[in-house]
Amino acid sequence: MVKINKNILKLIICVLPIIIGWIIYNFLFFPSIIRNYLPDFCWAISLYFTLYFMRVYNGQLVVIFMISSFLSFTYEIGQRLNYFDGTFDVLDLITYHLAFVLAIISIKFSKK
Repeated sequence: MVKINKNILKLIICVLPIIIGWIIYNFLFFPSIIRNYLPDFCWAISLYFTLYFMRVYNGQLVVIFMISSFLSFTYEIGQRLNYFDGTFDVLDLITYHLAFVLAIISIKFSKK
């Protein structure tokens, strides 16, 4: 069995969702619902795990959830106010938070 360095594995967990999201977003053969929301889901997973692995606030899951939520809301509000490209979408916020919850469940499950 191949043994992977923990830091390499953490990097893969943080970067791979972004790559997958980019591929899904840029290839037109995916249905629009997948093309619109799965890349956001991947981005949110990557954000949460990056903050967790960087030991933001000592890896406290609730604090990381709050920071991630704040960044998500800020980004969507910035879109609404035309500070960022894109369109404000409540479904994006729901997608982000589903990803955050999945990340928390994954972390808690992996600790057992």
